Amino acid sequence: MARYVRIMSASSLYHIMLRGINLAEIFFDDEDRCRFINTLLKMKGKGEYELNAYCLMNNHHCI
Repeated sequence: MARYVRIMSASSLYHIMLRGINLAEIFFDDEDRCRFINTLLKMKGKGEYELNAYCLMNNHHCI
């Protein structure tokens, strides 16, 4: 099922979250984390936005 179109925030502040399908881990080791951060920084260099904070987690589970 597709997501609804996101509403643009008046403050232009957004919380962006990535999560693995079926609670699968996203990052398996430090190499994966470094690759993601490098990609994030590369895209940051191409875009016009501020990155205020980030947190990399394997995945969080609700049990």
